[in-house]
Formats: sequence, C-alpha cells, structure tokens
Amino acid sequence: MSAQSSFYIKPAEYEQIETVVHIKQETRPGLIGSVTETESVPAQDAFVALFEVLEENKDRLVATAYTDRDGRFIFGPLEAGRLYLVRISKNSEKLRQIEQNV
Repeated sequence: MSAQSSFYIKPAEYEQIETVVHIKQETRPGLIGSVTETESVPAQDAFVALFEVLEENKDRLVATAYTDRDGRFIFGPLEAGRLYLVRISKNSEKLRQIEQNV
C-alpha cells in the first residue's frame, strides 16, 4: 500500500494555518468501501460484517461496522495474505439464529 494522507481545513477569517504532514509507507492492508442502494443513492446504516475465511464453510467474525451517511465503511488493519469475506445487509428480515451450549 502506498503512503497517503488527506484532511480538511476550514479557516476562520484572518486565520493563517501552517501544517506539516509526515507520513510513512503503510505496509498493513486495509479495506475501504461504499454501499449503494441504487447507482447514485448511498446506503446509510447498512450493516457490514468482515469474516476471515479459515476453511470451506468455516469463517471467523473479525469486525463489524455500519455505513455512514455516504454509504462508506472501513476495516483495518488486516493481515496480509489472509482470505476475507464481506457480508452486507440492510433492513434484513432474516430469522435470528442463536447457538447455545448447555
């Protein structure tokens, strides 16, 4: 992954802003994405789950997030060379499953 930086500023009247940005190359992977309901409408509050694929039909939940108002989500840092599965749902009416060990 290459080095990258971005930030916003909103200067006040007569204000002078000085900044120095030091950035080093990041070697850890990350996932940044967005979810849309249609081509141009972001899916706010969609549920995003990140699973590490351990073997066929066996996954381990790594992290969860809800999309922001622009439909964006982010996960990281991730482990290089690992296989991940991303599941996204919004307004799901899926039957809730609970596993209990007695």
